[in-house]
Amino acid sequence: MAFGSGSKKRRRSEIAAHEDVGGADADVVVHEDDSNTNDELGADGSEEEDAGSSKKSGTVNPLYDEVTVVKAPKGKNDSGTKQWQCKHCQKKLKGSLTRIRIHLLGPPPGKKAEVARCVALLKDPIKCKALRDKVKKAEQNGDGSKSVGTRQGNPLADCFGEGKRHDADMKIVKFLCANGIPFNILRSPQFAEMVTAINKAPSGYKGPSSEKARTTLLDACKRSVEHDLAIVKSTWCTQGVSIVSDGWTDIKNKPLINVIASNSREYVQADAASMEPIEWWCSYGSETPELAEVAKRVLSQPISSSSAERIWGTYQFIHNAKRNKLNAANADKLVFIHSNLCLQSRFTESYKSGPNAMWDAHPEDSTI
Repeated sequence: MAFGSGSKKRRRSEIAAHEDVGGADADVVVHEDDSNTNDELGADGSEEEDAGSSKKSGTVNPLYDEVTVVKAPKGKNDSGTKQWQCKHCQKKLKGSLTRIRIHLLGPPPGKKAEVARCVALLKDPIKCKALRDKVKKAEQNGDGSKSVGTRQGNPLADCFGEGKRHDADMKIVKFLCANGIPFNILRSPQFAEMVTAINKAPSGYKGPSSEKARTTLLDACKRSVEHDLAIVKSTWCTQGVSIVSDGWTDIKNKPLINVIASNSREYVQADAASMEPIEWWCSYGSETPELAEVAKRVLSQPISSSSAERIWGTYQFIHNAKRNKLNAANADKLVFIHSNLCLQSRFTESYKSGPNAMWDAHPEDSTI
């Protein structure tokens, strides 16, 4: 109160001085209003600037670019339930970002779909895979943006870091030579993803231990592959699926039923199982009785098992003399992950064109 009364007295003395000199009261009033107006504009301007900076600093999920919001939610919660229209199938639905993800990319493994899938993306696996990679890349950049920003250095210093890059390249080549890994593996897209992930990792990152890699991380990798294959398996009920067997045999010359599921979408390798020859011919021999008779005569003859001791294909690539401690469960997981990752890479644009085009087509060729 004392401060307010003092300011009033000073203001009255200024008005009286202006009246004595011939000044007008309007000048004082206008000056006072202008100061208030400037204060109000300054407050409003700062609020608008803060709001604009928050919008600029905020991140937008790439899934919002695939839909058109028809009716925004009421209230302050912008991420709540809203009515939107898919840009691919032109279907109008209602829900939050979770339902948009399910509509475009499908539900997570083990969960029921709350909304119908986008028919246009189901018919175009390349576009669906590109959208899935775009969302995954945005999520990874959002999680590792802080670590990347702290590791950016002086551009001039990076130009003179050729020696460090050469040392890193030499470490990679020594690793390949010491473990008998072909140089063609450097053209694998998974190798490029691994190097990028290491660069985005926190400072001082160390690789996983052997125990963690063959237990926890192996199971997590299989779940990740199964999650990526869920979108393919969801089309089997509507588009059908064909079961393909390659006719491999194991070390005991038993038919190895290596099931490959195929439809118009993609190829997926299912689980593997072994079957006795008698059971196999009881199941399929009735359709070809003459061939079954010949097979019985051949199987009854004494034969050598040397030809059956060599496991070709994916099993030979994974199980060899260096991995004699590999149990059956881990071998099955490795075959499942390796086969499906190779099949998935065939449907990407980088496999058809670019530096990684058909990188696994001729692994024995040392010139590529």
